[in-house]
Amino acid sequence: MLGSSKSKRYHALANQLNGFENIPFLLKDMHNVAQKDRSKEFNEHDCRTMFEYFTNMKEAHEEFLYSYTVDEANNLKDVVWVDARSWAAYLDFGDVVCVNATYITNRYELSFAIFIEVNQYEKSILLVCALIKHENSVTYKWVMRQWLDCMGGVQPSGIITNHSNLMANAIEEVLPSSRHRLCVWHILSKVLRKRLAVKNVGEFHENMKGVVCDSLKPEEFEGRWTSLIQSFKLEGNEWLNGLWNDRRRWFQLL
Repeated sequence: MLGSSKSKRYHALANQLNGFENIPFLLKDMHNVAQKDRSKEFNEHDCRTMFEYFTNMKEAHEEFLYSYTVDEANNLKDVVWVDARSWAAYLDFGDVVCVNATYITNRYELSFAIFIEVNQYEKSILLVCALIKHENSVTYKWVMRQWLDCMGGVQPSGIITNHSNLMANAIEEVLPSSRHRLCVWHILSKVLRKRLAVKNVGEFHENMKGVVCDSLKPEEFEGRWTSLIQSFKLEGNEWLNGLWNDRRRWFQLL
């Protein structure tokens, strides 16, 4: 999802020029220019503040760890840091780890990824944080290798993520012993944000929620899913077809 302010400006420009086809650049190009400027600001000022914090934390807690990468111009690209208490918590409660990544929602338009787990009191424990300049399989592999090294190479039994092929590819290579599952809540929450070719996306969302949550057997789920897609005439939707192909990763009875 690109920033809403840039999207509005792009649409306004299209109205002035009588159509998107008359704009000599893409919305993605506008995003890339803004990201480059904000990355420069990040590297020149707040980068120093962040590493001063890391240094102070390392001096206070030897177990505090961090790692980073730079590009060809020696500009900061990606950063991973792990709190000193995370290792002990991971040994106690790290059977299943959840990964959540927000996409360019901060002022620098950097992705922010966190690894969390749940303790015996059903409270979330933060394991690792990462700032990511470019979301791709290479970056996610690097982040996961850094985290795995910090955790002594101990892979979790299971790992839960949102629906991302980039993340799935990284997990398959770096965490082959971990069972990868997709978060159903994230899947259902995305339905209302997708531009599905239906008259009432709210109705489709409620029907899909019922199919996912109320089906008691695999064959019941698969039959109801097929009927749902056909009734709303969404057989050609790429996102829904991707969910169907990955259904063994998110439907609990499969």
